Amino acid sequence: DDYKYKDKTRRPRQQLLFAMVCVFVLIALLLVFQESSLRTDVVLNNSLDGELTTILDVDPSQSGPESVEQLQNRIATAREQLRLAEQAIASLGTKPAASPAAPSNPLAAELEAAHLEIATLRAALRAGGGSQGRSEPPKPSVAALPPQNPSKQSATQNMPKITSSDTLETLWSRAHKPQRYHVAAHSTQPISPESKRRMEAVKEATQHAWKGYRTYAWGSDELKPVSRSTINNYGMGLTLIDSLDTLYIMEMETEFNDAVEWIRSNLRFQTDLTVSVFETTIRVVGGLLSAYELSGEEVLLTKATELTDILKSAFDSDSGIPFSTISMRSKSASNYGWAGQASVLSEAGSVQLEFRSLSYFTGSPEYADVGDKSFFAIRDTPGRVHGGLYPLFLTNNRPTRFTTQHVSVGAMGDSFYEYMLKLYLQTSQSDTRFRDMYLESASAVLDHLVQRSTDGYTYIAEMKGHQLEHTMEHLSCFFGGLLALGAHYLENVPDRHMEVARELARTCVEGYRKMRSGIGPEAWRFTERGMEAERRSEYILRPETVETLFYMYRLTGETKYQDWGWEIFQNLDKLKVESGGYSGVISVDTHPLQLDDHMQSFFIAETLKYLYLLFAPSDLISLDEFVFNTEAHPLRKFAVISQ
Repeated sequence: DDYKYKDKTRRPRQQLLFAMVCVFVLIALLLVFQESSLRTDVVLNNSLDGELTTILDVDPSQSGPESVEQLQNRIATAREQLRLAEQAIASLGTKPAASPAAPSNPLAAELEAAHLEIATLRAALRAGGGSQGRSEPPKPSVAALPPQNPSKQSATQNMPKITSSDTLETLWSRAHKPQRYHVAAHSTQPISPESKRRMEAVKEATQHAWKGYRTYAWGSDELKPVSRSTINNYGMGLTLIDSLDTLYIMEMETEFNDAVEWIRSNLRFQTDLTVSVFETTIRVVGGLLSAYELSGEEVLLTKATELTDILKSAFDSDSGIPFSTISMRSKSASNYGWAGQASVLSEAGSVQLEFRSLSYFTGSPEYADVGDKSFFAIRDTPGRVHGGLYPLFLTNNRPTRFTTQHVSVGAMGDSFYEYMLKLYLQTSQSDTRFRDMYLESASAVLDHLVQRSTDGYTYIAEMKGHQLEHTMEHLSCFFGGLLALGAHYLENVPDRHMEVARELARTCVEGYRKMRSGIGPEAWRFTERGMEAERRSEYILRPETVETLFYMYRLTGETKYQDWGWEIFQNLDKLKVESGGYSGVISVDTHPLQLDDHMQSFFIAETLKYLYLLFAPSDLISLDEFVFNTEAHPLRKFAVISQ
């Protein structure tokens, strides 16, 4: 009887406990279903970015039937689906509730489809192993901002290589079609509110510069902003084409589309003008190809091919080293009289990135062959100084010879050294001929041209007849970024390369600060008094200092380089013309400043682009994916299988 009594009193409590457990289980199941149906920013940032990180570890030789390039494109598409769907949901003011199996709201279905698309990639990505080389430093989480401070990676860590069927020998055997570059999908790295504000300020400056060109010089080569007139030395809308990829990267969609439509309707190359082969290649061919790679607009590739078919006539010399100028109508080519009818080092050795990209996208090897023949003819010319230093002028008839002993990494020499390294990077670090040239030349520059002033600034002197001239041009300020790029991506590079890169960046920034305007001159000289402006004290909107600051920040994560760039940008506001555009100045060390009434095409193409990317997320035009030509046009690295 006692047992029965206890059982009767226990049963109501058991029933109550059972009911409470059921309620808790039901609530937990509802929360799980809700979490599965709502794809939040946490999913976007953590899950998707995790898949992108996994891609960087895929071994080209071990990937599955689908290439990593295809997987990257599919991830970009999935990310875009997520972004558009979430924007639409946000406009409704709520997020839809739906079960994982059958979303009742079509917007939730969009989110679910995008997430499932990403999930299907996971199995394919897991098949990958490791590759060789080095990638850009990892960026910190939002919680770590500011500042960003990625550490330099060891030489054995991974650099992404995109798998394809191409080897170095088959790169030009077929036409490669690029996938459209989605800016939003490649701007996911966290940045500080201050960097975002600076990005917007640079974009506003670009819009003001473009407004002046669009209003007063549309279709012309360059704007004279003070007089509201034009300059036409090329007859092919130089500023318009040079600015294309900047407009695209800054998401100035209307301006970009207007420019493409002008090209489609108006760009013709049958003019009576004689133009520089080098400048036309780096600004126009490079601008068209870069914009084609980003946007996929076929007309841009068509025009780049038409133009290069004219320019390659300039390479019809005994040695393959090109003449400096060409008549656009007759295709007759010649060298400059002031150069003693010799070819110019930087001009003959700085068209190869563009010509190789054209071969890659057309499947026609002739362009790459023409550029390579010139490059290696220069390499094989006897008379180099200290092994890796190349004089500025050489004949283009066999046997080739240098006609001077003047050596410089400034005007007429600079980009030849730049393209040694970048041609190696363009081939996903496969064509070691270019790497070997770069290392030999960089060592010679460090050993024989790098000097230190009495007031403690590191600079790169020029050499004439084995005698040093203690001047450094603004153009030479690019070399700090080049050294940093090589130190980061090449194996077993001495620490001095990065040390000198840091010192050169500081020197060039201090060269701005020492001027009354806060803007750097065309050249500095170094005497017993230290660093001072040379007689060439003009500033023509040059980019080389901010170019090096861009590389230094991207490769070190040290925010001081962003601060230095912002300081320079603020001083450039003094060159703003209210009606639209910016102008160079006759002297940076006078007050008031006297404008030269010329907005060079490279101001939008280079100076403003480098400043924008200096503050942008580091995955926007990533250095792991792109190389910049000497006009700051980003060109994708080729997908090459290492042999």
